[in-house]
Amino acid sequence: MEELFYSEQHRDFYRHHVDGGADPYYRALVYLLGMTEETRTNFSRCFDGEARMIRPAALEEGWQTGGTARIVRMAFNLWNGWCYESEEEAQDGRMSEAFTPDNLFCCEFAPYFYEAIKLRHPEYTDHPPEVSCPSRQGPPADGKPDGTLCALEANPTPQAEQHK
Repeated sequence: MEELFYSEQHRDFYRHHVDGGADPYYRALVYLLGMTEETRTNFSRCFDGEARMIRPAALEEGWQTGGTARIVRMAFNLWNGWCYESEEEAQDGRMSEAFTPDNLFCCEFAPYFYEAIKLRHPEYTDHPPEVSCPSRQGPPADGKPDGTLCALEANPTPQAEQHK
């Protein structure tokens, strides 16, 4: 898969840190934290590579801007589902709305966030599985030419079954 990069520096940072052998969690994290000069410069303030742990306190540091905070939130969320503004909020179980898609994706970095999701979840985002059409009489239920099925017909969910 050919990744989309924000800049040459982003691409170089990613390739330097990942070098083709990292797991999907780390690849997505490095991809996101390598996006801007600020996040690259503060990479070790956001992530402890030796312990392989995020550093949530980075979200409260003075170098953060609205854009870099979105990048770091997305990186933390893809790393381990983190959705808190601080350790204290995590201990209290108070999730932050800043981690919701409508708050994260309303910025210039949205295309790169999609790219990070593809890096983190390649098993779900590469190509959809091919589905063969069973023999049937009459027009296809999904209106497509014979030989194809809609996703609901191929993999019905309980909700889909109720509405057929």
